[in-house]
Amino acid sequence: MVTLDVDKGANIRASATIDHIKKAFGIYHITSWSDTKLYSGIMSSLNLAPTDQDILNGEWHMRNPRVDPASTRIDFQRSFFTPPRVVVFFNLIDLEKNCNWRLKTTATEIDTHGFTLNIETWDDTILHAARVGWIAYPPD
Repeated sequence: MVTLDVDKGANIRASATIDHIKKAFGIYHITSWSDTKLYSGIMSSLNLAPTDQDILNGEWHMRNPRVDPASTRIDFQRSFFTPPRVVVFFNLIDLEKNCNWRLKTTATEIDTHGFTLNIETWDDTILHAARVGWIAYPPD
């Protein structure tokens, strides 16, 4: 998700998904749930051929975080020859309305077998749930 315009009267709850993926297109959705009012949203995507073996991707869903920062080790389906570059991004967030909204996701400890995915909030931010997508690709 690149941009969200939501009403301030409820939690920030938004999810970005793509389905019915074909060779030249897919159906893109930005949705909200419960009492969240989503006025508009913008998302971006990177479309890859399913046979492209140089690029790996996945996602991690965190519900009811107990620690901040929340971290998990992501193991690649196959190893890279050299440590890859890794891009991480939120594709679902659920943030408490009565607090400021501060969060970030990072990839650290990147090696040929995987990386550590981190979700961090600070000050009074309360994160109820998040889903982070990731893309790993060779550095050259």
